[in-house]
Amino acid sequence: MKDPHAANSRASTTNRLTANKQFVRQIWIAPTFCAVLTAIKLLTPGGAGDPAYFCFLPMCFVFAASAQAATHQRLARLEQLADAPR
Repeated sequence: MKDPHAANSRASTTNRLTANKQFVRQIWIAPTFCAVLTAIKLLTPGGAGDPAYFCFLPMCFVFAASAQAATHQRLARLEQLADAPR
């Protein structure tokens, strides 16, 4: 006899895995962007990468802050779920 909750459980697990992959991808955007920006700065001769480096450097902080905010929201939601009565 098939468990009626098994399909729902599998769907829930799949949704959680997809959400985790998206979250991890979002976390790695900031360091990847910073690494590419730094590589442009270091590898271009004669300071040709200076404008790109100095103009886009603030975006590193924006990406890092958005990842940090997403982490904070996720932790707050998990704490809320953990404190909820069952």
